[in-house]
Amino acid sequence: MTRFVSLLTIAAVLGGCSGHADGFTPDGFLDVRGHMSDLHFRLTDDHGQVVTEQSVRGRTTLVYFGYTGCGSECPVTLARLAALARRISPAPRILFVSVTPDTDRPAVLNAYLRRFAAPITGLTGNSAESLARGLRAAWPQPGGPMHSDLVYIFDGRGRARFLVAPQTGDSAVIQALRHG
Repeated sequence: MTRFVSLLTIAAVLGGCSGHADGFTPDGFLDVRGHMSDLHFRLTDDHGQVVTEQSVRGRTTLVYFGYTGCGSECPVTLARLAALARRISPAPRILFVSVTPDTDRPAVLNAYLRRFAAPITGLTGNSAESLARGLRAAWPQPGGPMHSDLVYIFDGRGRARFLVAPQTGDSAVIQALRHG
C-alpha cells in the first residue's frame, strides 16, 4: 500500500520543532503546539448523527484518517489505538475519519468499527476533506485513497498537541496522552 504523507514532508511543512533532522523526537513525536490548526469539523458519525468539535471536547482526542477498505495499516492502527485507550483512564476519544466518504457511509463505518474492542467513532461526510487538509493530512488522489499514517493528538479543548509516528512505542504514546 502506498504511504501518503512522508514524515519528512509533514515535518518540513510544520517546521521542525526539535533538533531531530525530520522534526520528530527520537521517540516518534512531533510537538505541533502552535503549528497546527485546532480541531474544527462538522461530520456524520457511524450512527448517522451530526458531530462537531464541540461534541468531542472535554477529553483528549486521537484522530486517525483512513478508510474501511484499507488492507492492513488502518485496522492495525485502530486495534493499537483501541488497546492503548483501554490502558488509560480516562480513556481518550478515538475518531476515525474516512477519506472515502462516498463509500464509507455511516452503516459501513459502524459495521467496520464494531470489530475493535473499544469505542471508536467513525466520521464521514463531505467536509472530511477540509478537516484532512486543515490538519495537513493527504486526501484521495487519482489512483486510490490516500491518507497519513500519523495519529493526531488533541487536548480536551481541541488544541493540536502532537503527531505520533507509527513506530512510536506504546509507553511513549501513553505518557503523551497523560501529560500532553
